[in-house]
Amino acid sequence: SRTGYFELTYSCATGDINSDGTIDVLDVVQTINIAMSFMNPTETQLCAADINDDSTVDILDIVLLINIIIGR
Repeated sequence: SRTGYFELTYSCATGDINSDGTIDVLDVVQTINIAMSFMNPTETQLCAADINDDSTVDILDIVLLINIIIGR
């Protein structure tokens, strides 16, 4: 039945900005590009890049991403 209601859901893997299944230096580069406004990210990329979930992608997210990569 048609209700006129449409719900769009997306999921993201925190830290996997390029959605390749691994968290690595390429994700760091894309996070830097997002933080510096060098690229227009998709909603999924924003979700994955905002690691500390404060609604902004900044240096704090980059540091957390690097800590994820080096295993701290």
